[in-house]
Amino acid sequence: RAHDVFDNLCVRDLVSWNALLVGYTNNCQHSILYKALECFEQMIQECIFPNHVTFMLILKVCGLLCDIEIATEMHILICGNGFLQDEFNISVGNTLVEMYVNCGMLSQAYKVFQDLRSRDIVSWNSLIGGYVKYGYAQEALICFQKMRDITPNLITFIWILKACCTTEDCGKGQEIHVEVSKQGLVERDIVLGTTLVDMYAKCGLFKKAQEVFKALPGEDIVSWNAIMAAYVQVGQARKIFRLFRQMMAEGVDATS
Repeated sequence: RAHDVFDNLCVRDLVSWNALLVGYTNNCQHSILYKALECFEQMIQECIFPNHVTFMLILKVCGLLCDIEIATEMHILICGNGFLQDEFNISVGNTLVEMYVNCGMLSQAYKVFQDLRSRDIVSWNSLIGGYVKYGYAQEALICFQKMRDITPNLITFIWILKACCTTEDCGKGQEIHVEVSKQGLVERDIVLGTTLVDMYAKCGLFKKAQEVFKALPGEDIVSWNAIMAAYVQVGQARKIFRLFRQMMAEGVDATS
C-alpha cells in the first residue's frame, strides 16, 4: 500500500524516496530488502541524488544481505561524494563499519574505522562487537584499552565481558564487574548480569557466578541456563536438577 501511494504521488522528492526505503529496510526478508536496492537504482535514474539518510539505509541493506559487491560500490560512491567529510560523517562512517562487520569483512571495517575523522561510542562498539562476534576476543580487548577519551556504555561492557568469556580473562572481567556495579548497571540490565554469570562460570569462579545470579533483578531462561552450565562444568548434576525444579516453580518457560 505504501508503494502504491508512492507511485501515485504527483511529485516524488528525496523525502518520499527515503520514507519508502525505510519501510523496505525495516523488513529482514531478502526479497523485500532487494526491493530497497531496486528503489535506490530507480531513484538515481530519476535524477534524485541520495543524502546521508539514503546511504545509511542502503548500507544497512547491504549488511543484512551480506552483499559485498554492492557494499563496495556504495562505499566508493559515498567517498566520491564526500559523505565521510561532511557534518554527518560519524553517522555514515559508523554505518559503513557496521555494514562491513555484518559482511564478515573485519579488516575493511577496521580500515574504515581508522579513517574516520572522529569516532564516538557507536564506532567503537561496532568494531569491538565485530571482533567478539567472529572470535577475535583478544583484538576486542585491545580496542577497549584504546578507548581513552570515550566513556564505555552498557553495550561496550557486555561485549567486553563476552570477550573475557572467550579468553577466560577473569582479571579483566572482575575489573568490568567493579565498574558496572559502581554505575548500578547490573541491577538494571538482565543481559549484562547474565553475561557476568557466564563470564565467571567460564573462568571457573563458580561462587562468584552464583552470587551474581542471585543478585539479578529478574532471572530469565538465559540466566538460568548460564548458572546451570556453570554447575555442569563442575559435575554437580544434583544441583542442576534442583535449579531446574526451582526455575519451573518460578514460572520460567524452559521452551522459550
